[in-house]
Amino acid sequence: MPSMAESQQPNGNITFKHNRNNNNKPNFFARRQKILEHRKSLPIASVERRLVEVVQENDVLIIVGETGSGKTTQIPQYLFDSGFCHDGKTIGVTQPRRVAAVTVAKRVAEECGVELGQKVGYSIRFEDVTSSSTRIKYMTDGLLLREALLDPYLCRYSVIVVDEVHCPH
Repeated sequence: MPSMAESQQPNGNITFKHNRNNNNKPNFFARRQKILEHRKSLPIASVERRLVEVVQENDVLIIVGETGSGKTTQIPQYLFDSGFCHDGKTIGVTQPRRVAAVTVAKRVAEECGVELGQKVGYSIRFEDVTSSSTRIKYMTDGLLLREALLDPYLCRYSVIVVDEVHCPH
């Protein structure tokens, strides 16, 4: 049962100020709703269906959008939701820096409501947070190149998103 925080007034009356949850955890459903609303408000959300169609129709695609438009976090989720992983393959997303790969993977896992390393994971040098159920994998450019040495056709991937191509490494 939540406890009530109370304070003593100078005249001796007790006033209840607010409820305190014993676990101090934010409301899970409110957080999920806020994330969903944020996703829908991103500029890229308005072209989700068309974007998926264009990816299906083309082997190579260049997508240009403003910073913060949702390219990095939303496109892999749109592709997953559209069945690009139905055959057990993975959507690979490269990032030029290790910190970016980790940070974005954590964010997307949170948006998907899954534990990091399950549906969404990351792999960087000396650290692999993926599992056999990982379907959206963030990684550094260098890690993808290393995988290409072992598998030149990158057969385990249905789509590879090379993000931040313009950034100097």
